[in-house]
Amino acid sequence: MTGESYNSPDDSDYATVAMDAASGSIRWTARYDGPAHGHDHANSLVITPEGSEVIVTGYSDGGATDNDYATVAYGAESGTELWSSRFTGPANASDVAVAVSVSPDGQKAFVTGHAYVSDNGDFVTLALATSSGALLWESAFAATGTSDDFPTDLAVSPDGSTVFAAGDSQLPPYGPSNYAVVAIDAASGRRLWARRYDPARGHRAYAQDLEVSRDGSSIYLTGYAVSGSRIEFATVAFGAQTGSPLWVARFGSPDYVVAEGYAEALSPDGKRLYVTGLVTQGFSDGYATLSYEPLTGELVGEQFYGEPEMLDYPSDVAVTSTMVFVTGKATTGVDGWDYATVAYAAG
Repeated sequence: MTGESYNSPDDSDYATVAMDAASGSIRWTARYDGPAHGHDHANSLVITPEGSEVIVTGYSDGGATDNDYATVAYGAESGTELWSSRFTGPANASDVAVAVSVSPDGQKAFVTGHAYVSDNGDFVTLALATSSGALLWESAFAATGTSDDFPTDLAVSPDGSTVFAAGDSQLPPYGPSNYAVVAIDAASGRRLWARRYDPARGHRAYAQDLEVSRDGSSIYLTGYAVSGSRIEFATVAFGAQTGSPLWVARFGSPDYVVAEGYAEALSPDGKRLYVTGLVTQGFSDGYATLSYEPLTGELVGEQFYGEPEMLDYPSDVAVTSTMVFVTGKATTGVDGWDYATVAYAAG
């Protein structure tokens, strides 16, 4: 696991912890403190396929360069730092890495985030050598050129040929936000295609999570769409080769004041796509977990978890061949929050 740990109110570091999977005992901890000794915040972690490296990315105070992308690799067995790599955009503004993934052969790490190439922030995706952290290429994407673009997730095709970065993009000039996704050639950093999902003119949509189908033919982007006071889950499928839209699935009902999709996961056989998020009914917030047929977007299952007049917020979903697990936080009704993890039979 990784995140942020404070040394003082003005100084935080990346903190990464390895635990024994059988017992939960801590095997090692590692910290990363950037050159300005300011706020350093880890956002994402990936393990290389052979299990030898743990790669962490996020943002780190660079002093004169403001926040920079900072990516750090550790030996998985010992926690020894192997290398660190920093990136700042040409504008020397606040650059924030949000997600990291790795190629199937373990040779490249891909990092995406929000970086300032000019006056506006763009999707900026990097490829780094996992052996050294050396920069192999960088690829910037501005959906409109006059508004900000904020990536939220990154995924790699099963054959390692394509990197997908997705998130939010404002319509010019600084108008409503839509989904945006870009496909990048993993070898060269060349952009292959880019697409948007606009729910309706003047409406807003916020992308949260990205998945690639098991056979690499499709990508799935989930989040939520806002129309006036109504908020719905919005899950979109695109063809991975050309970005052609395949289907859109919206979820909400008159009983839900809010329905926000947060995370998604495919079953191991690729035959079900599970999406989880927040739904609000009256004075209660709860988990809603949906099951879709990935080829058509047909809704085939729905589960709800929540306590009356309590606040329950899901954050992630994971799937095995037989079970679906959803985790998040829930109010205790007394003085704080608990972890709340729910298991369902897959189907």
